[in-house]
Formats: sequence, C-alpha cells, structure tokens
Amino acid sequence: MDELEAELAALRLEYAASLSPKARAIVVALATDREEARALAHRLRGTAGSFGFAEVSAAAGALEDALERGEDVAHLVAGLITAASRATAR
Repeated sequence: MDELEAELAALRLEYAASLSPKARAIVVALATDREEARALAHRLRGTAGSFGFAEVSAAAGALEDALERGEDVAHLVAGLITAASRATAR
C-alpha cells in the first residue's frame, strides 16, 4: 500500500467512526425539524457514497426522499441506524 492509499484508508476509518453519530443527529433533528433532518440525510447520502459506504448512502437517500414526500420515516430511520452500525463494525 502506498502513502496515498494509506491516507485514504485512514480517512475512511475516521469517517466510518462518524457514521453512528451522524445517524443519531438525524434522529434528534427529526424530533423538531424535519427539514434539518432531510438536509442531514442529504449530506450523509452523498458523503457516505463518496467514502464507499453504499448501504449507508442508500438508507440515507431513502430517508431523504421520504422526508421530501412528507411520509412516515420510522422504519427508514431504523434502517439507517442499522446500516451505520454495520459499517462501523467493519
């Protein structure tokens, strides 16, 4: 592994450690501000995908889309938390 690959791997590990807190921040935002929760889900969708966490990105995207449509999102939040936990455990 060259120096760049090592740096990228370290960044990916650091980002992975932030996934569960990011998911919890969305849960907190949902209690008071669905638009803020949608914005957080949007950012998580993009950044998780950029770091190679496809499952987290997809779960955040599904949550973002449902929030935009005004749907109930409890099951999607649970899926996002599960995806974040799995990604962190790797």
